[in-house]
Amino acid sequence: MKNASAIILAAGESKRMGRNKLSLPYKGIPLIQHTFQLVDKIDFLECIVVISPKNAEDLIGVSFPKEAKIIYNFNPELGQSHSVVLGTKEAKGGGYLFFTGDQPLLTVEIIEDMLANVSTNKIVFPLKEDNQPSNPTFFGKDFREELLAIQGEVGGRQIREKYPEACHSFAPKDFGELKDMDTMRDLE
Repeated sequence: MKNASAIILAAGESKRMGRNKLSLPYKGIPLIQHTFQLVDKIDFLECIVVISPKNAEDLIGVSFPKEAKIIYNFNPELGQSHSVVLGTKEAKGGGYLFFTGDQPLLTVEIIEDMLANVSTNKIVFPLKEDNQPSNPTFFGKDFREELLAIQGEVGGRQIREKYPEACHSFAPKDFGELKDMDTMRDLE
């Protein structure tokens, strides 16, 4: 789907880490820079970055994706779902691929595998080694109204669980590419 919107969720408070993990270095550059660089390599209709003012301040000097639309989440304490709502409101694509900023090992291949299986009535996501869903997650625009109504920390999980018949999941060739960085040890 050439008209998918990339939505990068970057307003989290990094409670488990104890500080803004997105600005911490991983392989010589800020953690979120890896996601920004990945998104720039893929042909999306648009890129939307939902970020809190505090996280944006911590990322001064970081190169955001080309032509990204920046949306400020002034209430990150409302949970990830609030960022999903803000990003979805701005998106114009036939579907929405939600990225978190803490998966620096994601590859173009994984994203292309996802995009090869999307449609407006599908939810597409990779599976971790334990067969549990992972990010990033794609929602076709048929789920727009439900995305706009979610609340709390669960993000789109509740929609995925409500429509199992719409879900397309797959195992990547290398499960390690899905790793999210939640501790200082992960960043080593």
